[in-house]
Amino acid sequence: MLQDTSSPPPLLPWRTRTGSLPAMPGGWEESLATLRRLLEQLEVHPALESRITWPTENTETTVRDAVRHFGTCGLLRREGQAIRLTEFARHWLRSGDDAYLITVFHAHVRLIAEILAEVEKDDLSHESLLEVANEAYDMSWSSLDQLRRRTNWLRAAGLIELRFDYKLIITPAGRELLSTTRIHEPHSSDSGYSGHEDSAFLSEPTEELKRILSSLDDTALKARKPVIGFIPRGDGNVVRSIRILATAAVPSIERADFHSICEEDFNTKSGDGAISTLKGLGILEQVGRDKFATTEVAKHWLESEDDLELARLIHSKIFYFGEVLDSLQHADNAPKLVGNAESFYKGSRVNLNEMRNRLHLLRDCQLIEDIGNARYRATPLGVAFRDSLPKLQANESSDAVQTAPAEESNTTRSPVEIVASELIEASVDSDHPVRFERAIAEAMEALGLHAEHEGRPGRTDVIVRIDFGTKGATRLIVDAKSSAAGVITERNIDFDTLMEHRNLHQADAIAVVAPRFEGRVIGRAEERGVALVDVHLLAEAVRRQVHTPLAPKEVAVLFTGNSQELLQEAWDRTSSETHLLARILKVLHDEATNVDLVFGGALPIEVIYSTLRNDVTVQPDMTQIKRSLDLLASPLVRAITKEGDRYRAAEKPATTALRLHALADALAKQ
Repeated sequence: MLQDTSSPPPLLPWRTRTGSLPAMPGGWEESLATLRRLLEQLEVHPALESRITWPTENTETTVRDAVRHFGTCGLLRREGQAIRLTEFARHWLRSGDDAYLITVFHAHVRLIAEILAEVEKDDLSHESLLEVANEAYDMSWSSLDQLRRRTNWLRAAGLIELRFDYKLIITPAGRELLSTTRIHEPHSSDSGYSGHEDSAFLSEPTEELKRILSSLDDTALKARKPVIGFIPRGDGNVVRSIRILATAAVPSIERADFHSICEEDFNTKSGDGAISTLKGLGILEQVGRDKFATTEVAKHWLESEDDLELARLIHSKIFYFGEVLDSLQHADNAPKLVGNAESFYKGSRVNLNEMRNRLHLLRDCQLIEDIGNARYRATPLGVAFRDSLPKLQANESSDAVQTAPAEESNTTRSPVEIVASELIEASVDSDHPVRFERAIAEAMEALGLHAEHEGRPGRTDVIVRIDFGTKGATRLIVDAKSSAAGVITERNIDFDTLMEHRNLHQADAIAVVAPRFEGRVIGRAEERGVALVDVHLLAEAVRRQVHTPLAPKEVAVLFTGNSQELLQEAWDRTSSETHLLARILKVLHDEATNVDLVFGGALPIEVIYSTLRNDVTVQPDMTQIKRSLDLLASPLVRAITKEGDRYRAAEKPATTALRLHALADALAKQ
């Protein structure tokens, strides 16, 4: 509790300022009045299920819905099933000092008063300020959304103005606040971690988590799930996304309402995938046919706002999570960490996309930090956290480290792994650009597309045809950009030449493949309609094509602006369909080998659905089950027979597998 409520909160180090600003309905001009109205009602009606009139007197909502998009900016805190105002919020309500409110935001959220400093140096447009934010402050924003949210609050407080020529200028009030406020200097050595201080703040786990962690012997650690799965991303902070979804499920939530939140808040229709992920992380539990609730241990995390509690819970559920903090001593990026997992933990099934999920979660829990070029290191807090965990012991000593899969003999690696590894290696071999062009063409072929390596002077590098064999085939030109530094910026891409190549080859679209993209190139590519493809995602798609093969139209999402999420949705869907098919066959086989008097070994589709609804990762519907039954009963597969409105297994699942293998072998030889 603050003694002097006239003082703003102490400024957090840069990297620990992970808060977000409130999103107020209506225009920015009314944002302060709308915020005040909300806070005044929360003082009187703090319970989450209380009904309040907000944002207008004619609109009624619940406290829970009103604060869902509020952000973690230092004004509110959660206590059980209630929302309480902080002393900072109360002081602003009493004083009406809008500059004070901005200093509260500045203490919790990155790039607030720093904007005043940049605008004081020179009048800047939003576009120019975005370049400064990304290049000087490493914000990695691809659009103006987050920047406009900040400038709108600064404008509402009268600290900056938008001039007639659309440039932002600082006001006298803005200069006065800046003169008394400590800011983060761009590119300073302040990583946000002081070592000693952060280690001292390693919190104690709750009694329930202590019990869970103490039960993690070697057997339990090996049995943890290898797959995290799909987590919707809002502003890029994974932990914040999980917090929004977990909060929505207190005390419970219907499946349809959860789907609505995913669509409205995260612009994704993968609600079932998110439910599956959160159940696997121990955050949600199913409490009814289509109803879910936040687990008790996750509620403690929400109430404490201690993200170490979340990290501990995830470590108890997910294979090779806390162990990543050990491996970062030897490998500092996602591909190397995948290789490290395979070297250290025999049978590891952690792929590149799953490794990135782990890194993002650890980063957003402040346990690791990005040191540039997608390379990471443990923070002092992460080191202390690592040493507090029960962890799986490596099979080999750390001296035997760093033998990545790419260094293995080709005789022991699958063709797909050879293509994927060559793609990654060639992307940083800038002395031999043709090697990367050929690797991209091979990768496209491995994905089921038709690719031609051009690479001649004055021509594009690779021509790809999607949905070949049809009149409406999409023709795509691909520019390969290798870089020894592992990053491509605006100066490395000639957009005018790309447009000329598109006309020359009569292409429908343009893609650039590179190790990584930074700076203004992302916005410029979006303006020109050029797709930027991360080579690591392309390699992951190649590897996934073996077990979760996608059709050309599904693969085509690689060349869109939201490729990673769309690919994950397609992979999840394909995996779910395969799993559903296998479970249906097992249910029918079990019934046929344990005949009862009611069904006589053959089951109607309604009974199959009833049996499966709590047995598969994603809830199936009757259409999906019927489609799977038709396939299994087809003359080519012959795994089951249809008897009226019932289905009966015709053979053992192993026999069906042999028939399908024979069919696959025949097709592969064509």
